Amino acid sequence: MNSVRECAIYPYENPPSVDANQDHVKGISMSEAWIYLRDHESQVETPQHSDIGNKGATTFLLFDPLSPPLAPTGLTASPYYQGGETYVSLNWNDNDEIDLDGYNIYRRSRVDDGPWGEWGKIGSTTTSSYTDGPVETHDKTGRPYTYAYYTTAYDVYGYESGPSNIVTVGPVWPRSAGGTQTADITGLGRDFVLYGSSPNPFSLTTTIRYIVPNESSLILRVYDITGRQVKTLYNGIVASGAHSVTWNGEDDQGGRLENGVYFIRLEAENTVRKSKVLLIRQNR
Repeated sequence: MNSVRECAIYPYENPPSVDANQDHVKGISMSEAWIYLRDHESQVETPQHSDIGNKGATTFLLFDPLSPPLAPTGLTASPYYQGGETYVSLNWNDNDEIDLDGYNIYRRSRVDDGPWGEWGKIGSTTTSSYTDGPVETHDKTGRPYTYAYYTTAYDVYGYESGPSNIVTVGPVWPRSAGGTQTADITGLGRDFVLYGSSPNPFSLTTTIRYIVPNESSLILRVYDITGRQVKTLYNGIVASGAHSVTWNGEDDQGGRLENGVYFIRLEAENTVRKSKVLLIRQNR
């Protein structure tokens, strides 16, 4: 038993050969290794290898007592138009569990003021944002849809958290004119809004949407995971309303950035808004 990690682990000498390849496809994934460790007792480690500084490839470590992640917090949902279709941008706060593997997104809907349908999972993601759509805003008789969403977090063991807060969109939807995104000014509000990028993840281009409550001096920039500024998307005066800008994954010098997580930062009138986007190019 390792007193530091509070769990028994395998020693370096003669670790047992086990079959942890559950799906028998492309060897053993990290998730499969964690699941095997969850379901099988490990051997007592030897005293000479019980200190935390002697970790190696044949040493199994447990980072928590196999408890589910905490439920995600701060879920928001924002509808928008793009290419003549309606989408819903979902964003929430990052979980910080070390063994977090991703998030599941659930949705249900109803027509007009009718009964709600059943909850169903519509997708999964490894980032704290998701785009649902295109979605139908009205049925064939013109009655509006309302959608409700929540997210959960899951870890590498397969454990899933409880639901986040529930958010709804509809039955009043933003307007679209000639396929161009516009704002429903009656619902503009008095605050700056930075929506999640779409698509996210992206490989070619992604669109960043934001709302400005009044004419303002605004800066929209992209930062890499180290905090280094890599791209200025906008720097100037912007009118009130809904706006969007497209980013192609290049820096200010036109160079192709590496795959990874990037942060969008909006600064205006002593207000800062942030979102996260994942760049994954297929052919590098």
